[in-house]
Amino acid sequence: MLGLLVLQLVNHELGYIQPIEEIAEIVKAERLRRQENGESLPLIFHTDASQAAALIDVKIKRLGVDLLTLSAAKVYGPKQVGLLWVRPGVTLKANIFGGGQELGLRSGTENVAGVVGFATALELAQKRRSAEVKRLRKLREELVKDLRQAFPDMLISSDMKKSLVSFLNISFSGV
Repeated sequence: MLGLLVLQLVNHELGYIQPIEEIAEIVKAERLRRQENGESLPLIFHTDASQAAALIDVKIKRLGVDLLTLSAAKVYGPKQVGLLWVRPGVTLKANIFGGGQELGLRSGTENVAGVVGFATALELAQKRRSAEVKRLRKLREELVKDLRQAFPDMLISSDMKKSLVSFLNISFSGV
């Protein structure tokens, strides 16, 4: 048995960027408290960083998480390819047994072409990140300006400073 905390780095509907580094510090403090009290229940912190990988720097060491997942499709890579990063010292157990692929954690033929495509997509996303963020910010600002002119009562639900630039969540009065 273990305690598992799972949060998205970026919410997939509003685009809100969660303060993962701060939450990791809280998790760390809770681990210390448990250790001091002789509690044996492990506490594992996982973040799904899939929405974030293309547009913000996802430095695992800085985030302070135990597990991190990414989806290749979110960085324009091949669909159905994912990544699970596991902090050294965290032990996982297999849920599908068989041929011993994926370090014995999951059997099945490894998708080498998909993995290479994912790595290439991540490299390209990193190289193009700054320009893409600027482009998307400008598009979002123009869209908000145009919508405000047409719909003065429009409500923006996205926090424009704490959300990914590729998100804009809005609603219209009476709709």
